[in-house]
Amino acid sequence: MKKFFLLTVAILPLLCGCGERMAQKRFFAFDTEIIIKLDAAHEQLADEVQTMCREMESLFSRTKEGSDIWRINRGERFSPSEQTLELIEKGLCFCRLSSGAFDITVEPLSSLWDFPNASAPPDAEAISNALKEVDYRRIDLEKLDFGGARLDMGAIAKGYAADEITRFFKQEGVTDAIISLGGNVCVTGREFRVGIVDPCDPNTIYAVITLQDKSAVTSGIYQRCFEYGGKLYHHILDTKTGYSVENSLASVTVISPSSTTADALSTICMAVGEERARAILHSVPDTDAMFIYRDGSFSVTDEFSEKYSMER
Repeated sequence: MKKFFLLTVAILPLLCGCGERMAQKRFFAFDTEIIIKLDAAHEQLADEVQTMCREMESLFSRTKEGSDIWRINRGERFSPSEQTLELIEKGLCFCRLSSGAFDITVEPLSSLWDFPNASAPPDAEAISNALKEVDYRRIDLEKLDFGGARLDMGAIAKGYAADEITRFFKQEGVTDAIISLGGNVCVTGREFRVGIVDPCDPNTIYAVITLQDKSAVTSGIYQRCFEYGGKLYHHILDTKTGYSVENSLASVTVISPSSTTADALSTICMAVGEERARAILHSVPDTDAMFIYRDGSFSVTDEFSEKYSMER
């Protein structure tokens, strides 16, 4: 039996099949609403998932006092948790893959822009100064030397958390599950139909795809943004200019067996533009993407429509 869900900043059930009941839990973590659905026989695990998310957030958040990332950003000398080090190492891999278009040391810039609270761009000189602090190559994990870098793991932490939850569910024998962390969706077990939001009109569905044992993650210019002086500013920042990325893309949805990979790559694709994004995606096995442009048109990677039974 197939189920139907909406992929957007939050996941909303649109149509569920008439099969066996699925347990559901909603809570807030990682600055987003998290929705967990799983087979009713394992309903009790939902509370454990909430605890897992709270624990990971307490390690990865750059704003929670005492978190590993918070302490690193203040130059404290300590031994971060194994999970934190694993997340940073994965992040550095994507920094290298994208030649710095994705950079986990972007915190000086992201704090300066302060999405979603901002209503005007920062001062140009402040942006220039913040840019000087953004360089993932300052980090030497083998020596636990962060070189004074300030980290923002927001572009990868939710994907990592979704993968951890998926591993936990498989270990506990969960047969069917949907994990939604904002624009990150993981499905396990049976097939589920997922709607990709129209970035030009986020209240409507642009396309529907079918997923099984995969993660789909969407990044777009419509999620955290504001208009100023007739120009749109959004939270996907160009690590060369310090301003919002400017290209023809409105959103990118990446599908991969790994939510961590899909999370990072969706940001990378938005940052580098379609041509370079396709080359990067080609280097990562079993990874596909849908590009939606600002003019409302779209393109997909090879075999995307057939592999995921895309409907429009």
